[in-house]
Amino acid sequence: MELKLGLTADYANVAQDGKLNVMGIFGRIMAQQFPVTHPTLHLVLQFAAGPAEWGMRKKVQVKLMDQDGESLLSIDGELTVPEGRSGVVEWPQVFALQMLQFKAPGNYAFHILINQETKMVIPLIVEQVTPLGL
Repeated sequence: MELKLGLTADYANVAQDGKLNVMGIFGRIMAQQFPVTHPTLHLVLQFAAGPAEWGMRKKVQVKLMDQDGESLLSIDGELTVPEGRSGVVEWPQVFALQMLQFKAPGNYAFHILINQETKMVIPLIVEQVTPLGL
């Protein structure tokens, strides 16, 4: 099983027909003060697997880590690879993460692991900005 797409966005959903809808893709959060709480962030993933993996169970982990390797968030779960009609099957997964708190500016990243193997790292920069006019 592979990860074909990984990103952060303001909003995302999967329509009834399986179509992935994404709005406001970003990789940077700007704040004037810390700690800062980001109200809502959608983590969007697109998985893919071939026929040899159809029906298999896979362990999936999502970890949000800071630049020092400290874990801010960990989501652990299992999924069953869906069966397709032929060839590679792809399916999206959207995580709506609310009230994420960042203690300080820095380089953060979502680490996506499948069966304990890192498949993708999605960077997220949290930056301190000075208010205009000061």
